[in-house]
Amino acid sequence: MIVLMLKYTDLISQVFSVSESQSNEFTRHYETMTAFHSRIDNNLTEGSVIFIGDSHVQGLAVAAVTDKAVNYGIGNDTTVGVLRRVKEYRSLSKSSAVVLEIGFNDLRFRSNTEILTQYNQILTQLPDNIGVVLCAVHPVGQSKHDLFNHRIHALNGELRDLSQQFDHVTFLDVFEDKLAPGGFMPADYQLADAIHLSKKGNEIWISALRKSLENIR
Repeated sequence: MIVLMLKYTDLISQVFSVSESQSNEFTRHYETMTAFHSRIDNNLTEGSVIFIGDSHVQGLAVAAVTDKAVNYGIGNDTTVGVLRRVKEYRSLSKSSAVVLEIGFNDLRFRSNTEILTQYNQILTQLPDNIGVVLCAVHPVGQSKHDLFNHRIHALNGELRDLSQQFDHVTFLDVFEDKLAPGGFMPADYQLADAIHLSKKGNEIWISALRKSLENIR
């Protein structure tokens, strides 16, 4: 009886753990931003370039990439959040391209295999008649290197392989050949938090995005 109770308690704990982790992903900020996106989406013109992602996208000057850009970035978002909201963006069917960057925040919630599964579902949801630029997860700086970069490097390799399964998807790993000898992001490419891109880092990303979009549009 005691063993059964312990197993039951453990099962309940796992259920609540999963439920709590998903509720943590859907923050008030997430709900507010998706509501704004819904209003914007109703009036988008044909040929827009839709940027979807987390704080890297939300903080990106997407108009510097293309004058057709629309920023649907949400800070702290994950692949679960993107999969939930991408189904609501009706403008995707008349857009000229999509830029997708997501995954870093997922590292707190799920394994690389689970992240890849979510990514596959997202790509399947996107229209297959428009070009998609799938951006690699940006590596972190030296202070966070041991925590994240091994997983990020492995995940990016898997995302590259996944992108090759879709004819309309182009994989873009901007910083793969720009890392410091230790495999982490150089300090001048990032802010002091060793996660988000600095002005210089964003300039490199913007330039690479322009070239990728020119090749697919």
